[in-house]
Amino acid sequence: MPTSSADDEEIESMYEVREDLIQYVKGDENLIVMGEWNAVVGQEREVNTVGEFGLGQRNERGNRLVEFCTDHNLVLAKTWFKHHKEHPYMWTRPGDTGRYQIDLIMIRQRFRNQVLDCKSFPEADVDSDHNLLVIKCHLKLKKFKKGRNARRWDLDKLKGKSMKDCFKEHVAQGLNGKAEGNTVEEEWTVMNNEVSRAAEVMLGRTERSTNNQCIAQDILDLINKRRKYKNETNKEGKKEYRRLKNEVYRKCRAAKEE
Repeated sequence: MPTSSADDEEIESMYEVREDLIQYVKGDENLIVMGEWNAVVGQEREVNTVGEFGLGQRNERGNRLVEFCTDHNLVLAKTWFKHHKEHPYMWTRPGDTGRYQIDLIMIRQRFRNQVLDCKSFPEADVDSDHNLLVIKCHLKLKKFKKGRNARRWDLDKLKGKSMKDCFKEHVAQGLNGKAEGNTVEEEWTVMNNEVSRAAEVMLGRTERSTNNQCIAQDILDLINKRRKYKNETNKEGKKEYRRLKNEVYRKCRAAKEE
């Protein structure tokens, strides 16, 4: 990333490149982002993003990085592990006038438990003015069973009183004389079969929806509005596109949490 002397437009263009790349990674895939970010996140803790073992005071570039991590559900691994005082920093200013934690490794919150440790190695000879930063992971991959998930009964039909009464009558007729003299387990089996049969005949199954239920109409309107500025080449158009994109991210995250 550019240094702190770069202007905001250059910084934002670099973040746009990374955001475009992240969009190609599916939400259930393991994502690790590494690099020299030239940003100080400091020791101020953010709930699920920054731990309390950072270094220094957060600067303006650090605030932008925290916002980037929040938008993409990323965790700054180094800030969650406590180590010796010689290990928190990755870069030393010439003359040893300052030590900074500007090299960072980020990982998705969903895979946070895979991280066993993350620390720097000042003693490693890597022919660089930066210290080596290492993350230790142990990931257990889950085997997914292939097959179609059973669709649920369309229970919304039972909200109407007439349908509800007809359903009760249908089940009662099916149970008439079938459960007398049986054990509890047998009676339960008979009842389960009759209720399922009545539901199959009268209610049916719900249709699978391909749309994300978290995406409300106002968010869709914002997405359509953002699309108009996608190919803008002037400064105002690019600025408006970034603003709308960040607003869509925030609204989608809030809707998903709700």
